[in-house]
Amino acid sequence: MSRKKIGLISLFSFTAVLSLAAALGAITSMNFAGKVLPRTMVAGVDIGGLPYTTAEQRVQLKASELSGLQLTFALNDKSANSSLEDLGVTVDASKTVTQVVRPPNSFDWLKFQYWQSMFKTKEMELSYSADPLVLRKKVETLLGVTTAARDAEVSFANGALVINEGQKGISISDEAINAAIQTALLTGSTTLAKLEYTESAPIITTENATQTKTEIEQKFIPIYLKFEDKSFTISPNNQFSFLDFSPVNGRISYQVSQTKVSNYLSSAVAAKVNIKMLPKTTLFDTQQVTQEGRDGRETDITPLAKEVTRTITERADTSSSPLAINTRTIPFIEKVVYPDFVAGLWPGLYIDINLTKQRLFIMVGETRQAEYMISSGKRGTPTPSGVFYIKNKIPLAQSRLFPGIWMEKWNALATSPDGSGYKGYGVHRVPCFDPNCNSREPASHLGRPVSHGCVRIEDAGADWVYDNAPVGTPVNIHT
Repeated sequence: MSRKKIGLISLFSFTAVLSLAAALGAITSMNFAGKVLPRTMVAGVDIGGLPYTTAEQRVQLKASELSGLQLTFALNDKSANSSLEDLGVTVDASKTVTQVVRPPNSFDWLKFQYWQSMFKTKEMELSYSADPLVLRKKVETLLGVTTAARDAEVSFANGALVINEGQKGISISDEAINAAIQTALLTGSTTLAKLEYTESAPIITTENATQTKTEIEQKFIPIYLKFEDKSFTISPNNQFSFLDFSPVNGRISYQVSQTKVSNYLSSAVAAKVNIKMLPKTTLFDTQQVTQEGRDGRETDITPLAKEVTRTITERADTSSSPLAINTRTIPFIEKVVYPDFVAGLWPGLYIDINLTKQRLFIMVGETRQAEYMISSGKRGTPTPSGVFYIKNKIPLAQSRLFPGIWMEKWNALATSPDGSGYKGYGVHRVPCFDPNCNSREPASHLGRPVSHGCVRIEDAGADWVYDNAPVGTPVNIHT
């Protein structure tokens, strides 16, 4: 055979092979267009050759299974578990599949990478999203990590100065957390993540706090006070309770709180020096003195607290010259007790209720302004005696104890002027049995104790109290 024929045959053969390869490449490329590359694994699931929608469904199903997968995080001697879902990890199935789906381009087969990817097994990780700050915070919470360094402190507790030790701050690296998540999503199995971290030291160390505590304990000395034949000693331990501590330039600063000194003097000194003023009471009708008046004595706390504060600050020695406790006299007042009501309890408006007489009196200082009939609590549910204050007002209140019972012109009574100490008692009109007050308890019950503890007043009196006695008005209830 001639060389020319051989050459032609070779050329035709090469062309035929090339044409066949091109045809096969084009057919293969077209066959996998819009599908996942063959031999593609995602979290242990084979999605190779599947159409986009089918592959996405399988990936989403696998993602749902993995949401409860437990990851173990280890930090030194601590460890804790959490699921991907609890960590806030969200898998994006669509993005995952898009990375391995062939675009509809029949010329991809001309690229070497195309054929390389066709025959190579591919382990793809699931695409996910998670807020890095939230993720790190959740891991820190799981492990009980203190992220910010905590300065050492000195405080007063249980009658002595105590040291609250400083603590290093720990900042966990995001890389180990993300690596654990990626491994779990790639393999679909539980992962142990050994976390890396950096430490931050406290500015004020335990040693600094200890030095401050020692300094205070060595410098403070007892303070002595005197009033007439009474002597008082403020020990160093008592003085420690007066201190306020604050960090300043890497050290612990302390200063004496005059407010704390005043509170201490009120309870430890004034309580033993003060004498309660007793009013002189005289019966109006017989002029009989039922109680002799007695002047009161009250410790002058403010100047004494200033002097004690100065003494502590200057570390003055008072052992030979105790601080003088000054007092002021509170002259007794005179009160006239009328047969049915008590006058002069307050200089302004107040309400006086006589349970024995079943009467309510409107009082202004010594003067009785008006008198109304009432019905107080019966034997099993008596109205309490004492001083109360109007807490609030409600035009028509429903009973909490007896639903279906309504009370017009309700004035709640509390034991303190600020409204605290409310026990459920009030002053109001006679009760109604419907919210429109078409049916009500008869007024004939007034004048005798029949209520469940509240004070019922005849309509005119209830209207006057509701309209004219403001919140905070004192109410004196007695027998």
